[in-house]
Amino acid sequence: MALVRNVLDNEKKAVLLYTFKMTTDDFRPSESFVRAINEQLDQFNLDRVVSLPASRYSIDELTEAYNTARADYVIPMPMSPAQFQEYIEVYDINLSASCVIVDTVMSRIVGLGLLGVRSGRCWISRFGVIPVSRKSGIGQLIMEQLAKSAKQYGANEITMEMISTYEAGNALAEQMGFKAGRELIIGRRPPETTLHGPPGPLEGVTHVQGKEALNWLKERGGRMDWHNDLTTFQHIAERLEGIEYHEEKDDGVIHGRVIFEDRKLQLNRVTVQVIAGDSVRVTEGMLNLLHILYPRRDAIVENIDAKDIRWAGYEAVGFFESFRRIEYIKKL
Repeated sequence: MALVRNVLDNEKKAVLLYTFKMTTDDFRPSESFVRAINEQLDQFNLDRVVSLPASRYSIDELTEAYNTARADYVIPMPMSPAQFQEYIEVYDINLSASCVIVDTVMSRIVGLGLLGVRSGRCWISRFGVIPVSRKSGIGQLIMEQLAKSAKQYGANEITMEMISTYEAGNALAEQMGFKAGRELIIGRRPPETTLHGPPGPLEGVTHVQGKEALNWLKERGGRMDWHNDLTTFQHIAERLEGIEYHEEKDDGVIHGRVIFEDRKLQLNRVTVQVIAGDSVRVTEGMLNLLHILYPRRDAIVENIDAKDIRWAGYEAVGFFESFRRIEYIKKL
């Protein structure tokens, strides 16, 4: 085991950090050894844990740290390095503004948080602390660092989402000054779900792809969360498809669109636009049509407002609620 001295520049102050380079993965120093090192750190007014830019680490290292931190999470959502890289690109994650928390005694990553950066606003994501390091202020340190980065990038607000049943995370968000907003539903429809109602004729159907589907999304109104922001869809435009259906009936008009991301075995980001007619009925009809055309695809709708009347149309064709997120917003 070798004692390594690193000098890092933290806000123009030279911070001396003692870290340990372990010769074996399963090595763990004794309590007395760690206590002695902590006494040395206190003597020199040094911190045991430090925040470093995520850009200092490889995608493989960040993926491993994320999966470790989220292994026992309410919903773990594990990722491969390729998925982690795609996530960075789709959601405009700025690794230089994101942070990794390192335990300088154990020489390991104990927490991380990613920051998405877009014009005037930022978004916290993939937040996690490894189990053995929780309840030690690391979560608060991550939040503080990301808020500081958001200000440096000129954001006037920062948003994040927490799974509604994650009590510790929601409490931390409120403690850090975030205001709870909408409850957002993540819904799923497995491919074996039986269609509800008659399929009806397929005449009057328009099918578009790519930029044409993206143009339809520009017509949406209301506040969009980070997942469903137009910029997010712009990054995946080549995988977008859209279906429009218009029918005049004696009992009313059905005119709507459904836009989605085609991922071979799964239809992601399923979004319904009601152009004319009853919102629930049009939503049900458009989704019924979608699953007639794609009967063997799993389908996901992400972050639909729990108060959105269209959710009843999703449920009518077999979507169910997987879980909910609470949206948090903090003005900077």
